[in-house]
Order: sequence, then structure tokens, then C-alpha cells
Amino acid sequence: MILEKIYRIYLDSKSVCIDTRKLEKGDIFFCLRGENNDGNEFAQDAIKKGAKLVISDNEKYRIKNKKQIFVKDSLKTLQLLSTYHRLRLNIKIIAVTGSNGKTTSKELIGAVLSSKFKVKKTLGNLNNHIGVPLTLLNFDENTEIGIVEMGANHKGEINFLCEIAKPTHGVITNFGKAHLEGFGSISGIIKGKKELYNYLLNNNGMILINNDDPNQKKIKNNPNVYSYGTSDKTDFKFEKYLENKFLKFYYNKKLFETKLIGEYNYNNLFCAVSFGKFFGIDTNEIQIPIKKFVPQNNRSQIIKNKSSNIFMDSYNANPTSMILSLKSFLKNYKTNRLIILGEMMELGKYSKDEHQKIVDFLSNIDIHKIILIGNFFFEVNSNKKFIKFTSTDQAISYLKKEDFNNKNIFIKGSRSNKLEKILDIIN
Repeated sequence: MILEKIYRIYLDSKSVCIDTRKLEKGDIFFCLRGENNDGNEFAQDAIKKGAKLVISDNEKYRIKNKKQIFVKDSLKTLQLLSTYHRLRLNIKIIAVTGSNGKTTSKELIGAVLSSKFKVKKTLGNLNNHIGVPLTLLNFDENTEIGIVEMGANHKGEINFLCEIAKPTHGVITNFGKAHLEGFGSISGIIKGKKELYNYLLNNNGMILINNDDPNQKKIKNNPNVYSYGTSDKTDFKFEKYLENKFLKFYYNKKLFETKLIGEYNYNNLFCAVSFGKFFGIDTNEIQIPIKKFVPQNNRSQIIKNKSSNIFMDSYNANPTSMILSLKSFLKNYKTNRLIILGEMMELGKYSKDEHQKIVDFLSNIDIHKIILIGNFFFEVNSNKKFIKFTSTDQAISYLKKEDFNNKNIFIKGSRSNKLEKILDIIN
């Protein structure tokens, strides 16, 4: 009964919020508890700012106002409300997960499908147990296709998110060495990500697989499974065009041009085009958004600064994406190279070995200086061309003396390194 009451108010409001700093008049405010704070503390503030309703779960912060409703668990109520809403929408939902490329694939799929359908998608990377419900509650009766990014760092999480979002279609971008600490091993990562495919198979959903990935080919024998890739016997077959810095490829003998670099992005591009074809979009129409797409938010961005080129990929990093990005940079930029790496997080017992592999890979490359940032890099062996700092701020103090003119600069690391601050001194 309480959920139905909240939903009726939600239909009138059409907007939910979990941060009073971003709250707008008429929002429903959910008081969520975190490790270091309790959203219930801000119930009074939310009402003062014009919240239509406040969902609380801590009696300590009860206020005398009819706009406050108490539930057993505010987060669980948010999740239930989002599923309740999703089930009342007659829409297709595409779930996107994987170790690398989730956000890029999600954005590309959205760009392609928007040429024919009314599409809404995950904003930014709101891809966890809080972000997925917020994404669903942003969909409305005009939405024809919703695209939901799903992230996970332990087993069972993807299945949990599927039970919330009820996807009808899905894709796993890849299986890489991300969140090894939570999944325990590569096999644990594969099993965890495959929870999406298991959900779709059990609910008569459509699965799109990468036919070039041996870990995905194993589930091909099902009428609801479609494949993309460069190999034979593939539903959506592509041909890579490798003679240019920016990626190009052929589909159905038609050349696609892009503003993306890095061969790892072929997978994201092929996935987006395949969904476009599956949903009946003309190939010529798909070419347009693919050509226009430019990465944002420090994800594989090429930033031109006066006489320098900056390859900026500081949003996230794991061993798989780090090596692939480095290979792409080294292939496309042959001279005057400066590499700045931030440490990779959530690798657990694998951390030292994986950081050592990165250093070993670069040891024999002709680069006079490589900047390493973070404590994990101090645990590995390296030669004199590697210069180590415990923090980005320390590195910045050193880099202020660097001449960046005519340099090709590579910057990549986990988000916690805040490597984007380095751009200020380059600019």
C-alpha cells in the first residue's frame, strides 16, 4: 500500500532525488544511508527546498510534516519503486555490462537507436544498485527503448540489477581484469558478467554476443542469441579497416568512419551498429551518428592543445584496458611521447603482479620518461626512466617544469588518482 501511495505521488512529480544539493522543487527525496553519512539528516532540508515527498527510514530524524513517509529501508523502497514503474512501461530495455567499454557502448547504442526511436539511457555511469533504479525512474511513457548500464564488482550483483530492471535485450562488452578483488579471478569475472545472459535466457530475452570472443561463442546455440564480429557464421559481420589513426570499418560493403582511436573500440562500434540493424534501422542512417560520436568525460579522448596531443583516459583503468590503451597510443604516436600512469584499484592480491606487468611492458619501449603515480607502483621493480610519485599533486609539482610543446602525452589511471588535474598545467 505504501509503495502504491509513493508511486501515485511519483507520477505527479516524475522526478526523484538522493542529494539535497541537486534537489528541485517537486522532487521526491529518498534518504539513503552511506558509510559516512545518513541521508535522513537532510529530511528537513529537503522539505524546505520544496520536496513533494521525503522517504525516511531512521526515526531519529522524524519531523512533524505530512510530506515525510517512513519505510523499513529507503534504498529497498527506491529499488522496488523503480521496478514497479518499469513493469508499467511497455518498453524494451537493453542492459549493457562488461569489464571495459560499458559506457562507450551504451552511448554509441543510444546514438544509433535515437535516429529512429525515443531513447533514454543511463546518465553518466549510474550503473549500480542505486544508479539503476534512478535510471529506470527517468524513463517515461514516451520512452520506446531504455538503455541501462550495469556495473558489478562481485558475484550476484548483475543478477540483482536484472531483477530490478527486467531487461529484454542485453550485451556483455567483454571479460577483462576489472574488479579482481571482488570477483576473485578471471573465471569469477566471466561467471559474474554472464549473469546477464542467464537472466535473458531464462526470460526469453534477446542476447547479442561478440562472436570473436571464445568465452561468448559457447552460448550461441539459441534462437534468441545474435552475434557480431569479424569471423564467419556471424549474424552481423564486420571488416576492420586498419590503415588510419581513426577507426574505420566495413559493414555490408559500406565504409563507416569514426572519430575514435584504439582497436579496442571496434567492439563498442560493432555492438552499436548490430543493435541498430536488429531494430531495423537503415545502414545509411546508422553511419551518421557513428561518424559524429566523440568520447566525453576523459574516456579515450584526444585533446589537441596548441602543439601537443593528449590521449586522456583518466576515468577508469584496469590491467586489460591499460595495456590496450597503451598499445593504441604507441601505435599512433611514434615520437616525443610522455606517458603518465595512475595506479589501478580493486585488484586485491593480483595488484603487485598486474602493476609489474604494465611496467615490464613499457620497459623496452623507446620513451625517455614515464611518470607513475600511486603507492602500488612503488611495490614493483623498474628502471631509471620510470619516475614515481605517491600522489597526483606530487607529480604535478614535478611536471610544472616539463616542456609540453610538441609532445604526445598519454594519461590513464583509476578515477581515484584524479589525473584530470594534470590537464591544468598542460593547458
